Amino acid sequence: MSPADLPPYDPQVRVVVAGAGGVAGRALVPLLARHHQVVGLDRPEVAPADGVQWLVADIRDWRGLQNALAAVHPVDAVVNLVMAPNAGLGDKDQARMHFDANVTGSWTLLNEALAGGVRRFVYVSTLNVYGDLTVGVHDESDDLLVNQTRDVVEPYGLTKLLAERVLEYICATRDATGVALRLDGLHVPGVMERAGTHIEDLADAIHAALTQPLTGFATCNLTARPAHRNTPTDRAKELLGWTAQHTFDTEPEAGKWTTPLTPPLGSVPLPDL
Repeated sequence: MSPADLPPYDPQVRVVVAGAGGVAGRALVPLLARHHQVVGLDRPEVAPADGVQWLVADIRDWRGLQNALAAVHPVDAVVNLVMAPNAGLGDKDQARMHFDANVTGSWTLLNEALAGGVRRFVYVSTLNVYGDLTVGVHDESDDLLVNQTRDVVEPYGLTKLLAERVLEYICATRDATGVALRLDGLHVPGVMERAGTHIEDLADAIHAALTQPLTGFATCNLTARPAHRNTPTDRAKELLGWTAQHTFDTEPEAGKWTTPLTPPLGSVPLPDL
């Protein structure tokens, strides 16, 4: 059964999408809204997405999250798209931004959502957790923290991996269900045109992760180029009924990769949380 054939959520179910004001979020929310009642959540300096119920909070700020999630209680699921894009900072400051967004933010968001009764989570991760994709074959059975952490060259990939482990811990200890979706470079037509994972394919995977009768924690590789990236997508097909519907014969020009729609996380001062 393909993701398009999966039964939609009840229209009264609420799904909070954290990071809804970013490049991926603005493209993803309308796609998810075909099946779900979507509530966007993003930082105060990010303008609301058009036509979306909107919550203002920084996922690192537990007080702000408490107030925001209480305003839309009950919430049945949370999708975490938040990331700290490259803000032109030095390596040390950029790494701190990645840790704040991916690890501290994920921990805070998960715990405040759990306190509000949420028990299903989707985390948008990255193939960068595997480090060097040109060496070996990388499937989801790899114990990355034990075997491959030294290959995760970029702090971004390491902090996304740590965020996955935070979600895994929550699922193991709090009777929650979570899916981490490891993306190739995200492709958003007209905004980030690069080979990798098309935004519509990501929406299909998230829809399936929200609706399939899953339990516990799982990771799934999502790429249209499994052979090229040495990352099999068998688990996504098995658990989610997912296969990439968009393929890329050529690598788009680097100049078309990014057209930021909102200020990057590192471009504003960190709040005193």
